[in-house]
Amino acid sequence: MAQLLARLHHEGVNTTGLWERVTASVVRVVQLVLQDVVSQLSQESASSPCYKIFGADVLVTKDLQPHVLEVNRSPDMSVSATTSLEEDVAVKGKMVNDMAEVLTNQGRQLSIGNGFRKVLIH
Repeated sequence: MAQLLARLHHEGVNTTGLWERVTASVVRVVQLVLQDVVSQLSQESASSPCYKIFGADVLVTKDLQPHVLEVNRSPDMSVSATTSLEEDVAVKGKMVNDMAEVLTNQGRQLSIGNGFRKVLIH
């Protein structure tokens, strides 16, 4: 993703605006199904807190409009020395580290600008 954004930025694309549109689109889709997901998660982990990583597939058209193709409730986070690409291992490791920082209130603040959005359910 970083390489794509860097290339688009080099070509004069407002990548900050593009990333904000992408994350806003994903958040809207997740909000549409949030009640169903929360209901299912609360049944699965009734007595303990639950945190979830969602995977999103987004198509960006030539006119730089994002379209969410799907949101995966359980993206594949597995890595293997024999089957995973080096980039795959790096991305998944960073994602897990980012989530740990968010959960422990260390590191980055939550904001749509840096890719994080926190949804609180009471």
